Amino acid sequence: MSQDLSLRTSPHYLDGVFWTLLGVPDVWAIVNSPMCLYEVLQEKGYAEHDWSQSLAGGQGVPRLYSTASLSGVGQLDLAPQSVVFDALRTGMARQRPGMLLVTEMTPLKLVEDDLDAYAQVLTRELEVPARHVACNTYTRDALDGFEACLVALAAQVPVAGGLEPDTVAVIGHPWDRDQEDHRASVRTMEHLLADLGLHVAPTWPSGVPLKSLARAATARFLVALPLGWRAADLLAQRTGATVVRTGLPIGLGGTAAWLQQIGAATGREAQAQQASEAGLHGAVPRLSHVVATVLTGKRVLVCAEPGLADGLRKFLTELGMEALGPMYRCRTLPGVQARLPDDPERPPVQHFDPSVRSVAELLEAEARIAPVDLVLGSSWERATAHHAGVPFLELGFPSLHHRPLTPAPFLGFDGALHLAGRIADALLVGRFEASLRRAAAARGAP
Repeated sequence: MSQDLSLRTSPHYLDGVFWTLLGVPDVWAIVNSPMCLYEVLQEKGYAEHDWSQSLAGGQGVPRLYSTASLSGVGQLDLAPQSVVFDALRTGMARQRPGMLLVTEMTPLKLVEDDLDAYAQVLTRELEVPARHVACNTYTRDALDGFEACLVALAAQVPVAGGLEPDTVAVIGHPWDRDQEDHRASVRTMEHLLADLGLHVAPTWPSGVPLKSLARAATARFLVALPLGWRAADLLAQRTGATVVRTGLPIGLGGTAAWLQQIGAATGREAQAQQASEAGLHGAVPRLSHVVATVLTGKRVLVCAEPGLADGLRKFLTELGMEALGPMYRCRTLPGVQARLPDDPERPPVQHFDPSVRSVAELLEAEARIAPVDLVLGSSWERATAHHAGVPFLELGFPSLHHRPLTPAPFLGFDGALHLAGRIADALLVGRFEASLRRAAAARGAP
């Protein structure tokens, strides 16, 4: 990974498009780009972040096409006989997509390509729905790209018939890889909703094809997580569903509040109270010892996207820890504020769109107050924590050194237990390594 101190750690707009493809396996993307996207995927470490990803094809059919890698010059060609169309037809002969997304990778547009028209030509010639997802890489980031793709899906899914009572769909899970951290988190949310007596349609996105996601068009209730607020609003306009805007169900209190908010909106207050009490009764005794002996009083710097960072901040506080920052990995202050649920007790946003330098500077500033015990962030913050001698826990995009092969949720009551265990492990390893350094220093070892 680059150690350029000016490097921003907020993911790029196209990362949000890539995440959508990783979460909806029959959606493909065509990118008008001056760069070969396969090199971009390699540079960002997608093969390490998500072992199962096949955006470039691998042993299967490519789902990501760029004008640069196909034409060699990165020029858009609307002609149905172009190399892009030929490549798409070759892939579609083996596997038919449910939808095509059209976007661009241009830092500054001097000449505007008509990608709306291009999407219309694709739809007509290939008989597959295509939609333009507009991009501006100077002012927008991965969260914008992910949201825009979900909005495109919400505009495309067929709406027919009425709504099914007692049915719910979660919109906007922050899926960035098809691994057991996200799979297990989705299952955890869906099981919690089932505990309220609701029939659960597949979560958007969750590794299932567009045809399965279309069940959300029949859901009476749409539980909208922060990255799904816009898509849920659009889908509800088309179907008449009720939107329940929530934060992420992170931690014990966060999960209980999430259940109670949904219970109130769906007329299931008693079931929500029962599910909350059962979850807390099962989790609290298992956490009490590790909280008392390892976690209490520790200071943790959080670097994550707004919804995740906000939930982690509250969870760390209920574990008796001090949450520093957070450093919101989002390009703009309005972008952060637009993705945070209402909370009058939340501290003002002070840190967003972090760079390697700003993370290091905040660590240094906090260390002058009291020792920082842990940094919680993505692989792009790992080296900074290492250089500062602070233990690190990897969570978020990219995660190049954490690949769970068994269920490893970060949402719900199960996710609270799993996260608390990972935090405790990281702190205990840090404590051990610090003891080794002290022993070496006492011996006068270099």
